[in-house]
Amino acid sequence: MQNIKMVRTPAELKKTTGLLLPWRPPAWKLSDGAGQRHGSNDLKGQTTLLVFYQGGSCPHCLQQLKMLQDFASTPQAKGLRFVAVSPEPAEVLARTQKWLGGDSILLLADETTEVFGLFHCLAEEEPQHGIFLLNAQGQVVWYRVSPQPLTDVTPLRRALDAH
Repeated sequence: MQNIKMVRTPAELKKTTGLLLPWRPPAWKLSDGAGQRHGSNDLKGQTTLLVFYQGGSCPHCLQQLKMLQDFASTPQAKGLRFVAVSPEPAEVLARTQKWLGGDSILLLADETTEVFGLFHCLAEEEPQHGIFLLNAQGQVVWYRVSPQPLTDVTPLRRALDAH
C-alpha cells in the first residue's frame, strides 16, 4: 500500500495534490442509511467536518467516529456539521449509527469509492482515512489524509481556531 503523508499546509497540499487551499471539491452525491441523497451542495451554508473512514468493521475507525462524536458536543464544535463517508453499503450504516448511539454524525455510503477519489483518499484503489474542514461556502480550508485514522482532536482544534 502506498504511504500517504499527513497534509498540514497549503504548500504541502499543493506538493501532494497540485491543489491550493481553499479548494472547492467537485460536486458529488451519496446516500445515507435510509436511502436519502446528500451532496456537496447540501454542505454549503454551515462549516462542515467531512470524514472519510474505512468502515464500521474497523475498530480504529469506530474509535475515531466516537471521538468525533464526543468532540461534537464541545463548545468549540458548536455549529459544526459532522458528515462521515464509508465505502460500505448504505444498509450497513445503520449498524454503525446504532453503535454510535446518536445522529450527531451523518453517515453516507460511497460503495464505488468515487467520492473517496475526488478527495484524494485513495491509495492504490484502497480507501484511506481523511478529515476535511469545509467552510460555509463548501471550500476545503484544512485537511488530513493518512492510512491511519485521527486519534487526537488537537490538530482539528487548531484548524478550527485558525478558520
